[in-house]
Amino acid sequence: MLTLAKTALLHGRLIQRHGGDLEELLGAFGEVLAVAPRSEAELRAVAHASRGEVLVMVDRAAEAAEDLIEAVALFTALGQP
Repeated sequence: MLTLAKTALLHGRLIQRHGGDLEELLGAFGEVLAVAPRSEAELRAVAHASRGEVLVMVDRAAEAAEDLIEAVALFTALGQP
């Protein structure tokens, strides 16, 4: 599952870099969160932060807040600024 999660994150980053469809991008980051083990806190934090950023871009602020809050909590637990 970890390899699938990392692949989904890479897919999302490639979509983002090349200006791809935002819904597809949300799907890629959602896939990371669906398959990444809870023990992979850093991977999950990056996926939450990335999905939150995209949700802000598509005017879904309430949903974005949930992801961004979770990202902050995970990064804080990891001791990252």
